[in-house]
Amino acid sequence: DNHVEIFDANFTRAGVYAADGADVVFHNGVINHKPERTSRYIFCARYGSTITIKDGTFNNDRAKNAYFWAENSTIYVYGGNFGGVASNNKVVLTNGGQLIIYGGTFNFDPTAWVAEGYAATKNGSTWTVAAI
Repeated sequence: DNHVEIFDANFTRAGVYAADGADVVFHNGVINHKPERTSRYIFCARYGSTITIKDGTFNNDRAKNAYFWAENSTIYVYGGNFGGVASNNKVVLTNGGQLIIYGGTFNFDPTAWVAEGYAATKNGSTWTVAAI
């Protein structure tokens, strides 16, 4: 009922927002996050929702934007390249929100959110998450 799958997206000036128990799966694509007004999160899950990221390229345009916000929800990352401007607030978790990372390449240290059995390895200015 509230399940959405996104394939081969190409978003600018926007991100992915899930609320009220929605289940969103982002399979592949590009998000060049350049919000015009108040949207400051590339992926935002709220009120019991789930976002699953399978792959893609995700770019911030300024340091005040975050990659993830989970409020009483869960965001799963299985892959993707998270780049652009290094964010000051990469992850915002409120009211029991969770970020669980199984894979991907990041322009920040994702160690705090890596799933059990996985590790983040630094190479230059990026970290790659993979199974141990």
